Parts: sequence; C-alpha cells; structure tokens
Amino acid sequence: MIRALSVQYYFKGMIGKIKNYVKNCKECQTIKSSTQPSYGLMGSLPRATKPFDVVALDTVLGLGGYNSAEY
Repeated sequence: MIRALSVQYYFKGMIGKIKNYVKNCKECQTIKSSTQPSYGLMGSLPRATKPFDVVALDTVLGLGGYNSAEY
C-alpha cells in the first residue's frame, strides 16, 4: 500500500499513518497473506521398544463443550 500511494502522494508522517491504518483495518487483517511459516507435515512416532520409551500428549482447549476454567 505504501508503494502504491507513494507514486502519487506524499505528506509528512505518511508511512506511519498508512501502517496504522492497515494495522487497524479489519478487512486488511482478514485478507492479508500469512507471514507465519507453514507447519510441518504430520508424521508418526517411532515404535516403542520398551515401556515408556515414547510418551506423547496432545492437548486442545477452547473447542467448547466445557468450561476450561473448571479444569
């Protein structure tokens, strides 16, 4: 947006105002591309050869159905 506007316009503090506008624009935040790296591929754990050789725990909260504050 800065590049597009700076071709035709300039005013003092323009870059800061543009950044602030985009940061607070709901539509801009909804459609912008992600800057996060993609997650790795799902894989499997190696086969355990003895008890407690491999221990894993997956937790997911906030899906509804219970109040997480109770636990």
